[in-house]
Amino acid sequence: IIVLDRYTTSSLIYQSSVIEDKKKREEFIDYICDYEYNRLGIPEPDLVIFLHAPFELINELKNKRKENDGVQNDIHERDLEFMKRVYESAMFVADYLGWSML
Repeated sequence: IIVLDRYTTSSLIYQSSVIEDKKKREEFIDYICDYEYNRLGIPEPDLVIFLHAPFELINELKNKRKENDGVQNDIHERDLEFMKRVYESAMFVADYLGWSML
């Protein structure tokens, strides 16, 4: 059985992207994981598979998507610097939580 839900993991990536201090970012991640999985009882994933691609490629594909099917950038996608921080945060969270990276 495979269940896919990226709510908590995606939230960790986006929310921790605004925390610059490494120790505070780790504390925030620990807090959210404890709150979501232990206090609220949301099932914790047995495995998170993080599909990785270089930021430049992701941005290129996003731009092609816009050109090909008319999808507009959302409020976050319009801010390239923010998207770079989110990308770096994703790399940090994936490493910190030991996600499988492909």
